[in-house]
Amino acid sequence: YNVHRSTKFTSGKVEIFANVVQSKIENIKIYGDFFGIEDVAAVEEVLKGVKYEREDVLNALENLDISRYFAGISQEEIAEAV
Repeated sequence: YNVHRSTKFTSGKVEIFANVVQSKIENIKIYGDFFGIEDVAAVEEVLKGVKYEREDVLNALENLDISRYFAGISQEEIAEAV
């Protein structure tokens, strides 16, 4: 992975590992000690192929109920973390 970001929220830590090629997310893994009732693999899948820009990431996440994956963390916060 050529991008590694780590962000702490009150609800937990989110670590992002991504391969970004020609400004697009080619592959991404999300780790952390946050809580959620759904597998973050669905979020990772949605982000593959998305341009590595905050607004593009936010647009890709808008159809997901992000609270099911990251309790207490907003879509905007996840977009910023990526």
